[in-house]
Amino acid sequence: MKHFDERFLKMATVWKPNSPAAESFKAIRATIDVMNIHGHKSILITSTKEGEGKSLIAANLATAFAQSGKNTIYIDCNLRKPAGHLAFHLSNKEGLTNFLLGESKLTSIIQKADIDKLYVITAGSIVSNPAELIASRRLKLLIEKLTAKADYVIVDSPSLTVADSTSLAAISDASLLVVNINKCTKNEVRKASNQLNLSSNHVLGIVGNE
Repeated sequence: MKHFDERFLKMATVWKPNSPAAESFKAIRATIDVMNIHGHKSILITSTKEGEGKSLIAANLATAFAQSGKNTIYIDCNLRKPAGHLAFHLSNKEGLTNFLLGESKLTSIIQKADIDKLYVITAGSIVSNPAELIASRRLKLLIEKLTAKADYVIVDSPSLTVADSTSLAAISDASLLVVNINKCTKNEVRKASNQLNLSSNHVLGIVGNE
């Protein structure tokens, strides 16, 4: 039996593709397509703090890109609290950590989602040194290889409160910042945007979530 996490019953792009929620993700996708004049392909999804819904938004956005006909790869780089396998109901036995540690080949960690044109790399086994793996050259080369094959690579990142996200911002082309409009202050948003810009990452925009 597949495990369904309550948080990911809100995968509107899958379960209710014509709902207002699904349309909002399609609108974000269309906006990125229009704004993306520099051809950015790897897009980091992060947030100012934990619990702002970024993983849900990353999974829905990846689905929206695939549904529009774009070859899309979703990669769960939140090695501390992985959630991508729950969103897409896939195995997390082998994933990113196993590849970065040299235990698995790339072909064995890429899984096909139920959505056409969407592929998923889950986080993989829990490790004691996530920051070191995220900062490794092996991950940088992996993202470069994936962007050469796909139209878009959606990178699900930890929040900006941990070092991993800064490392990921430096090796991703652009980013979307997710904020909880009921909990996040303007100063926190400004600080987070500046942090991403310092990583030479182009901030495409801010997504408000409740």
